[in-house]
Amino acid sequence: MSNDLIFKYSELTKFLTHIKEKYHITTMGDWDGSKSIILRQDVDFDLKAAYDLSLIEKKIGVSSTFYVMTSSFTYNPMSRENRKIIKEINDMGFEIGLHFDPSIYGQLEENDLQQKVDHESKILSSITKTAYDDKIFSNGRYLSDSRMKFSTDIYEFVKSASTFPIQILLHPMYYTSEGLSLPEIFCRFVYYFTTQIDVNYRVNSTYNELMKTDLFTYILQNGCSNELL
Repeated sequence: MSNDLIFKYSELTKFLTHIKEKYHITTMGDWDGSKSIILRQDVDFDLKAAYDLSLIEKKIGVSSTFYVMTSSFTYNPMSRENRKIIKEINDMGFEIGLHFDPSIYGQLEENDLQQKVDHESKILSSITKTAYDDKIFSNGRYLSDSRMKFSTDIYEFVKSASTFPIQILLHPMYYTSEGLSLPEIFCRFVYYFTTQIDVNYRVNSTYNELMKTDLFTYILQNGCSNELL
């Protein structure tokens, strides 16, 4: 099977069902060092996509860890809606981990960087009561869908879980019911993002008076002049 097909929900479901039947799947926090598949998701852009994926995994009955950022420029984990999403994922039995991005802090000493990790972990812990650090699986026995591509056949890769522990890293945003391409995924994300802006600003009487349609439709119909960009 082409690795490109895995990004369709139906094919991902087949894959997760396959590994559940043949191997031991665990979260990062529960891993005891034994031969296992450690399943994790890095939530870089879209918490809603993470929630949708958690529903699929819950139905299949697999355990995984969702690594959430507190420094993402596209979502705020402390917003009312996102707090609800994170809590619901956690309440379904999934682990919530901190997806830490040290680059936003520039050059810091190790102790100072650890303080930042602790601070961000406390933010997530205020929502879930527990939050795991973003541990690095350093022995190279992992496979990621980075840039929406797998470097090797995923079904062949998981066979090694019978010999030693491996990690599979997914990005929820890449997976859709239709198997969309990356540009299509971002187009949908922009639609979702502008819809949230539109809904939140409808309480503003000036915005409500001037905006005769939803924000996304306005952008499509009118565009933005170069002077505004």
